[in-house]
Amino acid sequence: MLKIYSISLGCPKNRVDTERALGALGPARVVEHIGRADLVFINTCSFIQPAVEEAVRTVLETIHRLERLKRRPLLAVAGCLVGRYGAKTLARDLPEVDLWLDTSKQETWPAHIFKVFGRKSAPVSARLLSTGPAYAWLKIGEGCGHACSFCTIPSIRGKLHSRPAELLLEEAREFLAQGVRELVLVAQDVTAWGVDLGLRHGLERLLEQVLRLEGLLWLRMLYLYP
Repeated sequence: MLKIYSISLGCPKNRVDTERALGALGPARVVEHIGRADLVFINTCSFIQPAVEEAVRTVLETIHRLERLKRRPLLAVAGCLVGRYGAKTLARDLPEVDLWLDTSKQETWPAHIFKVFGRKSAPVSARLLSTGPAYAWLKIGEGCGHACSFCTIPSIRGKLHSRPAELLLEEAREFLAQGVRELVLVAQDVTAWGVDLGLRHGLERLLEQVLRLEGLLWLRMLYLYP
């Protein structure tokens, strides 16, 4: 069983990516002490300059911590920092990092990690929830279709890509079956869900389906730009 020490920086969308990546590495166990880990996984943010600085600082601090260990785990850095600056550029500045994982290729993260460990990856779709038993983030879309001059998200995450309703409802049912009672819909712009699918009033149609799910007590939404 792979033992993982993880750090997830930035927004809840990043946390969902982290949960998916860790779930895809199953069977795996999250450990609270970095010295007990086989893998140290850092998912970064680079939305604004302070986020870039926090990501770099976190990676450097982690490298210093690993240098003091007798047995050094694998260090993998993923997310928006890699998507913004590129793995080759970052590897030149931070050669201590074993694996750089681009946010635009999230589906390949587990395979790259398993390859370093000399293992074959098995397809696993479950998320390893890190929010406790009461609530879960439900990421309904990726990227953004707006072109705001102050925002780097489209250049890092790409254009708006709404997750199909049937996949969202299936994931929501799985969480509710595990005892989750509150779902929080999250995307770069929740109100834009379905636009790229050719839907009018897409979010309204999605909410009508989600609110009918058995066991759901609370529904919240984050990042709305009507």
